[in-house]
Amino acid sequence: MRIGRVLYPIKALGPGERLGIWVQGCERSCEGCANPELQSMEGKEMPLPVLAAMCKAAIEDYGLKGITISGGEPMLQAGELAELLKELRPHCDDILLFTGYTRDELKRMDTDSVLENIDVLVDGVYIKERNRGEILRGSDNQVIHFLTDGSREKYEAYINENKKTVDEFIAPDGVVAVGIHPGETFQ
Repeated sequence: MRIGRVLYPIKALGPGERLGIWVQGCERSCEGCANPELQSMEGKEMPLPVLAAMCKAAIEDYGLKGITISGGEPMLQAGELAELLKELRPHCDDILLFTGYTRDELKRMDTDSVLENIDVLVDGVYIKERNRGEILRGSDNQVIHFLTDGSREKYEAYINENKKTVDEFIAPDGVVAVGIHPGETFQ
């Protein structure tokens, strides 16, 4: 699986301290993308067993309460992502996934095995002009879908109680800022 980065603990993309997984590769090239470095289809291939073991260890060792998956575009690797989620699901009961595809588009794709292993889906292409600085939505056309019992209440509480945050991590090539950034951040 092509992985751009794995970071933890993150607090800016869902309730509680979380494991963040960013896949490598996206074909959309949205203007104002928060992760343009993850658009290239070229990237580090990580064997699924290695990635799953690393993620499980992080969840258990750090007491992480959720997983957030973003990218790039996670659904371009739906088959491998489904296998990863099957491995991680027993270790985490809160999985959030961001995709540029809409839920209707996903229904026409082979993504059921991904969707059945996540709790919350944020869907829709990012539109820079529609960035309103909202929590969990990069632009106001994106929709938050609550897929499991209890996820709506948990995430609505997170959205209502939370202030917009960005987590920062020092990386070998600079600083990585994690979160939903206001549109003016990249101007």
